[in-house]
Amino acid sequence: LEIDGVSAILDLVADGAGCAILSRNAVASSIRPSAYALRAIENPLTGQPLRVRLAVATSAQRPATLTQQTALELLRETALRVIDPA
Repeated sequence: LEIDGVSAILDLVADGAGCAILSRNAVASSIRPSAYALRAIENPLTGQPLRVRLAVATSAQRPATLTQQTALELLRETALRVIDPA
């Protein structure tokens, strides 16, 4: 079953129709976050949590605006803090 829309997916999960792979933020910002149990997805070979590589898409046709440049810098700084909080 493929459903488009996070709220519709969460409604189905809450009704017991199955499970979903979503970000923690999607669940935390839902209307009833306490209705869901979160479990980390682990690598079955190592038992370590899976890691996801993220990418930011920007236009190859236009130069980045000052706002976009600032947002990208904030994303980079935040990612570094989250990845290596030391």
